[in-house]
Amino acid sequence: MLEKESLEVVGVCLPFFQNPEASIAAARRGIHVLSEKPAATDLSDLARLEHQVHQSGIQYSIMLDMRTLPIFRAARQAVQQGAIGEPILISSQKSYKYGAKRPWFYRERKTYGGTIPWVGIHALDYMEWVSRSRSYARGRPPPHRRQRRGSRGLGNRGAGPPARSAGKVRRPAPPASSGFLHRLRCRIARGKPAAGFECGSL
Repeated sequence: MLEKESLEVVGVCLPFFQNPEASIAAARRGIHVLSEKPAATDLSDLARLEHQVHQSGIQYSIMLDMRTLPIFRAARQAVQQGAIGEPILISSQKSYKYGAKRPWFYRERKTYGGTIPWVGIHALDYMEWVSRSRSYARGRPPPHRRQRRGSRGLGNRGAGPPARSAGKVRRPAPPASSGFLHRLRCRIARGKPAAGFECGSL
C-alpha cells in the first residue's frame, strides 16, 4: 500500500511486535502515523522508531482514546480549575478480559510485549493527562543510598516518597526528554523491568 498509494496518514493495527516496523516504514516516506498500542514491544525497536519519527518530522501518536471519556475529561477540568487542589498521588486500574480466544501473538512475550504496554498504558496515560503532569524516569539510587528493610515501612524498595519541607512536597526534577516516546520507553520498561530504571508519574 505504501508503494502504490499517495497517503497523508496511516493507521497501524497489527500484531503488536509488527507495529514499529510498519510505523517506521510509513515515517520514512513522510507519512503521519496513528498506531495501535503498544508502539513497540521492546526498547530497541522503540529507539529505532523514535529516531525515525524525529528524523522524518512526521506526527506520530498511539491510540490512547480513554482521554475522550466524559469521566476523565471532567476530572481533568476539575484539576485545571483548582477544584481539588494539586494532585500528588494517583492510583488507578485498567483491565481487559484476557480469555482463551486471544490471537496467537498474545502467548509469547516477544510478540505480545506484556500486560502493561497493552493495558496498563491506558491508566498511565489518563493519570498523566488528568493530573497535567509528566511521567518521569530516573536511575535507582546506589545500594548504600537505598532505604534499609523496615525503614519507613517501605522495605528495601528504594528511595521512598518525596521529601517534605515546610508542608510542601519536593518533587524530583524529571530529566530532559524527547517527549512522548521517552515516556513510552518508560512504560515499556514497566512491563519488562530494566536494571537501574524506574518510572513514575508526578
